Amino acid sequence: CAARLAEDPGNLYSRALGAVVSAVGALPGHARLGGACRLFLHRIVECLGPAVLPVLPAALRPMLVAPDPKDTCDTLVLVNQVLSRFKDAAGCGALLDALLPHVVSAVMPHLAAAPTTVASQASQEGREVREAYKAWLQTVHTIAHCPLVHRLAVDPLRALLQPVVSSVVDALALLDDAPSAKLAVQILTRLTALWATEDPSPLPDAPPAP
Repeated sequence: CAARLAEDPGNLYSRALGAVVSAVGALPGHARLGGACRLFLHRIVECLGPAVLPVLPAALRPMLVAPDPKDTCDTLVLVNQVLSRFKDAAGCGALLDALLPHVVSAVMPHLAAAPTTVASQASQEGREVREAYKAWLQTVHTIAHCPLVHRLAVDPLRALLQPVVSSVVDALALLDDAPSAKLAVQILTRLTALWATEDPSPLPDAPPAP
C-alpha cells in the first residue's frame, strides 16, 4: 500500500509521468504506445490534479502526430476530460494555448474527409470519423462554456476561431443524430451570445478585447 512506500507517492507518480512523457515523445504517432499512455494519463490526472497541467502538452502532442480517426477520438476524450476538470485552474489557459493548435491540426484532416467518409456509415472508417467528430464537438462545447472561450478571440489562438466555428457549422449538415446537432447549436448559441451582439455579457475573468 502507499503507506509502505519508501518514496512519497506524489513524487513517485511525478517520476512515472516524466518517464511516460519521454517514452511517448521518443515514438510519436505510435498507436499502441499512445493508447497505453492515454490510459496512464486518464489515471494520473486524478492523482496529481492541476500539477499535471504543465506536462500535458509534451505528453499529448506526440499522440496527435498523423493519428487515425480512432486515436484522434481517444485523445480528444482525454483532452476534454482535462479541460472539464481543470477549466478554472490557473494553468489551464496556458495548456489550451499550447495544445489546441496541435489538436486542430490533427482533427481537421478527418473533418475535411467527413463528407465522404461519414456518409459511408457501414464502413469502419466512416464510423470512426463520425465518433471523432462527436468527440471534437464535445471538446469545443467544453471550451465554449467556460472562461477559456475568450482565449479563442486573442493571440495565439485567434487564427483558429474560424476553422473551429466552421467545423461546428458543418457538423449540423454531416451528423444526423440529435445529440450532435444539439451540441453544435449550443456551441453556436454560446459564441453568438458572447461576440455577435452589440453589448455582449462577457464571462468572468475575460481578457480585455484586442
